[in-house]
Amino acid sequence: MKSGILSAGQCHRLISCLNAFSSIQFSFRIIKGHVACGCACTCANTSYSRSVYDNIMSRAAFRAATLILEKIERHGISLDRAFSEIISKVDFKENIIRTYNFAFNSLFYYRAADYLLSSEKIHAPLRRVCAFRVGFTLLIDKKLGFTFEDLKRISGGLLTSKMFRILKKVSRLTFEDILEEIPGNQRLGVKYSIPDWLIVRLLKVMDRSSLENLLRSTMRSMTWIRINSLKENPTKILKKLSQVAVVRKDKDYDYMYEILKGREQLIISSIVKNGYVIIHDKGSAVVVSAISPEKYDNILDMAAAPGIKTSIIAQLTDNTSRIIALDISHGRLSDMKNLLQLWNVLNVDLILCDSTRICLSKYPRKIIIDAPCSNTGAIASDPGLRLALNKRGFDPIKFQKVQYSMLEKAIKDSRKNTTIVYSTCSLLPEEGELVIEKLLANYDIEVDTSNVIGTSGYNTYRIARKVKRLFPHINKTTGFFIARIYR
Repeated sequence: MKSGILSAGQCHRLISCLNAFSSIQFSFRIIKGHVACGCACTCANTSYSRSVYDNIMSRAAFRAATLILEKIERHGISLDRAFSEIISKVDFKENIIRTYNFAFNSLFYYRAADYLLSSEKIHAPLRRVCAFRVGFTLLIDKKLGFTFEDLKRISGGLLTSKMFRILKKVSRLTFEDILEEIPGNQRLGVKYSIPDWLIVRLLKVMDRSSLENLLRSTMRSMTWIRINSLKENPTKILKKLSQVAVVRKDKDYDYMYEILKGREQLIISSIVKNGYVIIHDKGSAVVVSAISPEKYDNILDMAAAPGIKTSIIAQLTDNTSRIIALDISHGRLSDMKNLLQLWNVLNVDLILCDSTRICLSKYPRKIIIDAPCSNTGAIASDPGLRLALNKRGFDPIKFQKVQYSMLEKAIKDSRKNTTIVYSTCSLLPEEGELVIEKLLANYDIEVDTSNVIGTSGYNTYRIARKVKRLFPHINKTTGFFIARIYR
């Protein structure tokens, strides 16, 4: 299980929040085992023992982590977004990392906590449930070093007496002890903190051993970076990079590197801040390679923000290609504009629109559709998805209609001899194989994704050998579906 270690991907929002807090006039300093507040307030001359200080900080972090989990479940948003929205309520700058750790770790144990509440027939408001999840995590993850007495001191009235009785028992158990009590049909989902509906769906397309290998791989995140040759000579960037992190060059793409050590330092380094190194999953590079971008190409990106794939195309074509980048979100498109400027990306037309309704006078002969999806393939990179995907009433295939509409629009409006690359960061066949099979039934198209990295699609579908999938346990990437369509 995870235990208080933040990956580069999960540190993005944390670092920005730390920067935002840098102007706040708090300067706690440790003086011979005591903590003195250096702010210009009435407590300026007050000192606290370290234990009292830790209790104050942990109590604030406990409440903030509870609110973060509640926001993720209510609104189905990412851990980073929930964290950024709640963190302004945390009193001290020094408490930000502790808050993130509490919430981060709780996402890997929440299903076991929920099982205990259900087995004891305890029904409580969502906030108390989220508090129980955090309390359970602090006790069951022994590496965190919290005792039951510690929990009583920091829970701040968020836990009921019945919850405390359960947690007192939990303090004497291990996670393995609890797993043994869980029925076999629920054990896999609880062990890896994955919604049961996703387990059921995936067992229809892969055997249990393969599924467990996949789920185990989601418990750790893989960090990839791209050397941005649009900013500077790659050799010079690598020299700067070597002073910050230990990396390994990817065997497939010479501009991609795997971070082996130093990812926390890298994320706050100037080479990332100034756009010389770009952090993104290797899967994005695979998707772009499927369209085979060449110099002076015209390429349409129908769901472009935040701009990773657009920037890869620009880099591979030395800024000679013309890219039409569409997106329906004004905020995301605005962020994309700023990022493209930072990365020295040129010749991009940004268009705010619904790509299923836009009318272009002439469609380019190369089109990328990295469609909105359930994001089930991104569970490793965003632990918040474990909880967001478990939300009652969540429809795992609600994006299928949009995905099909985007593809249908591209097929209907494009010219003959057009290549369309469709991708989703989804593990679900409903957002992959089934979409392509429906297209094949209705349109005169060909599908051939050979010479693209990945394994074949799920073999329960006729289209399996003509499409590709990426998996974290096989390819060290986010879970992706990729299909190359010829019009």
